[in-house]
Parts: sequence; C-alpha cells; structure tokens
Amino acid sequence: AAITTLSSAQMQKIVAPTVADPKTYGLDAPTITATVVAGSARATLAIGKADGESTYARDLSRPIVFTLPQATAADLEKGADTFRRKDMFDGRSFNTSRIDLQRGADTVTFERSKDKDGKETWKNAKGATVDTAKVEEMLTKLSGVRAQLFQDRVDPALKMPTLVATVKMENGK
Repeated sequence: AAITTLSSAQMQKIVAPTVADPKTYGLDAPTITATVVAGSARATLAIGKADGESTYARDLSRPIVFTLPQATAADLEKGADTFRRKDMFDGRSFNTSRIDLQRGADTVTFERSKDKDGKETWKNAKGATVDTAKVEEMLTKLSGVRAQLFQDRVDPALKMPTLVATVKMENGK
C-alpha cells in the first residue's frame, strides 16, 4: 500500500523552484521521510507541514518544493503495522495437504489423500478416513485467523502455547 501511494503520488503544484528556507515548509524537520530503493536507484521524498488540503513536499534529489494532496501524506503516516500481512495462514481447503495440531504433548494430524475412486478424502495419523466437512470447516476457521496487532517483544506466554497449528500445502510449504 505504501509503495502504491508513493508510485501514484502526483504533485499538485510547484511552490518554490528552490528550498531557500526549509523551515517555511516544515522541511527542516520533515514529518515523514520515505525512501524507495530499486537496485542501485534511490529516491527519497520528504513531507513537510500541511497547508489546507495540501502538504509541502520535496524530492531530496531536486531543489524544488511542491505540494501533494493531504491524503497522500496521511497514507504515508500510517505505521508499518498497517502494511504488514495479517493473515496467519496461506492454506485453504483446496490447497492444504496436511494439518498438524499440537496441544501440549498431544498431536492430531490430518492428511489429504485420494480414495480408490480418485475422490479426495482426509485421513488421520492412523490412516482412518475422517469427516471431510469437519476438516474443511476447521481449515476455513484457521484461514480466517488474522493478527489484530503486532508486539515489539515476544510475550512469555508463547513459550507454552495453548495450540500450535501447522498447515502444509500441496507444494510443500
């Protein structure tokens, strides 16, 4: 999302051909500095103070001061957590081949296989066929698990988790 914001950002107007006094535009201490690196190329955008519906900005490789829409600056102000992937599992019922659920010393395993007729079924660790609808319902619930927030440190409770779910997909992930 941040990359999309940066790649689609368009200046509204040029305010000054050179930045004689950066403090006038809030560029002496930018509120946001976004740097994009692609190979050996590097571009840095400094965002200054707001002026109505616009925000002063400057590409640090050029001397001009210009304005951007306030919404562009607002998008870039969002924290990194806003852009982090929040889905915990890539596995879905159609691409998952194995599920291991570990609770304490006990592990329950389900593995996808094909029966004699070529129909896909789920089997437990002993090879017994289990209710496919229930396994797929569990997979649907697991695939819906999303992070609500990200911690800066590992919570001590994670040293003894209540449940560890491992989902393996057809391609071995």
